[in-house]
Amino acid sequence: MSPREPYRPGDASEQAWNTMGTMIAGLAFWGLVGYGVDRLLGTGHIFLPIGLFLGLGASLYLVIHRAGGPGRSGGPGGSGRRR
Repeated sequence: MSPREPYRPGDASEQAWNTMGTMIAGLAFWGLVGYGVDRLLGTGHIFLPIGLFLGLGASLYLVIHRAGGPGRSGGPGGSGRRR
């Protein structure tokens, strides 16, 4: 029987807060960029949702990249070999 790693109470919650912070920051930043473009061009609310979706996609990419990503060693769904 192999020895188990000791429990570290901050690891999971720290990762969760980092993920939430990255997602919120991405949405806020790119949403504000979209809002600013709307204000500059006077287009109403066309670029705001574009900025929000761009922020969601970019922050989701960062979260997956930090976690190791699929197909990488140690990442979720990865087989441990590189392509």
